[in-house]
Amino acid sequence: AFNNAGHVKRENIDTCSYLRTILSSIKPTLDYLEITLEADIPDSLPSMALDRIRVRQMLLNLLKNASEALHGCPDPQIHISLKDVDGMWHLSVADNGLELTQEKADLFFEPLHTGKMSGMGLGLSIVANIAERHKGHAMAAPNTAIGHGCVMTIVLPKAKAPISLGKS
Repeated sequence: AFNNAGHVKRENIDTCSYLRTILSSIKPTLDYLEITLEADIPDSLPSMALDRIRVRQMLLNLLKNASEALHGCPDPQIHISLKDVDGMWHLSVADNGLELTQEKADLFFEPLHTGKMSGMGLGLSIVANIAERHKGHAMAAPNTAIGHGCVMTIVLPKAKAPISLGKS
């Protein structure tokens, strides 16, 4: 998966609708784990040229990481938001897990880095790789809004796929 993260097949998609579809597919699992999922996704934004499979993989990896960070936390919550900021789309996944330093957050997207007892430390590096292949980047920071937990943000430029005219 890490090696294939670099292969992207862009197509114009309704990003807001697509993200809602992904979230509705994972919500039953989060409900089972008793994790509250809140989403702040606009009703509509212009379509964007993305690789559907890679974007799904990226979001699922972020949600998996956030849900694992909440293990044992009282009132576990994940908040997802999509915002247009200065011509860039910011997709954020925030959790209310344990306290986090910026020094630890800076290591999250490094290949083979993990703070868990299991796993290979590739999930978030795959996220970063997919974001970079879409001409964006990934970042992590402590969740300063509540004083603990983490906010992971994927920043992507708003891009449209080229129109294919086919052979004439």
